[in-house]
Amino acid sequence: MRTCSRRFARTALLAFVMTGLLGAPARADGEARLLAPSGTLRVGIYPGSPTSMVTDAAGKPHGLAYDLGGELAKGSALVSTMSGFSA
Repeated sequence: MRTCSRRFARTALLAFVMTGLLGAPARADGEARLLAPSGTLRVGIYPGSPTSMVTDAAGKPHGLAYDLGGELAKGSALVSTMSGFSA
């Protein structure tokens, strides 16, 4: 039970932060350089969780962290790399 509430709290915090970052466009590479100094945004995902990443019947990945990470990279003119982690 406690693990579930911690996971929910972390997911909610991630969603809040990512929403704030997506809402403000990067100004002259300032925020983009801060987020990804190498030009590549690395997004950590946990395969199998709808809040992180799942694959549909066609094999296309979806999920909160996966989609938000991709959109953040696209909006900041960065390349994104998804890194999967297991429990």
